[in-house]
Amino acid sequence: MSPKEVERIGKKFTEGALWAIGKWTLIVVVGTAVFQAISPPARDATDPPSGARSGVRLRTDSGTGCQYLETKGGALTPRMGRDGRQICMEVENGQ
Repeated sequence: MSPKEVERIGKKFTEGALWAIGKWTLIVVVGTAVFQAISPPARDATDPPSGARSGVRLRTDSGTGCQYLETKGGALTPRMGRDGRQICMEVENGQ
């Protein structure tokens, strides 16, 4: 095989590999976008019964059972009840 033939085969192989990678990347991106468009986001107790999400996520400390609200930026604040006290659930003692 001449060096020109090896170079031509290498170029064809590279072009084919890049085309396949690009095709599968596009399929994954489009598939993910379609899935997100047809599946509604998970709702939690911080969201109203209908309409837009609240923009915060409910987190529960597994050690204390106390609940916190997390913003999109990651900030946490205790979730307070109507009585002004932090909402905490009973935690079973695993001992």
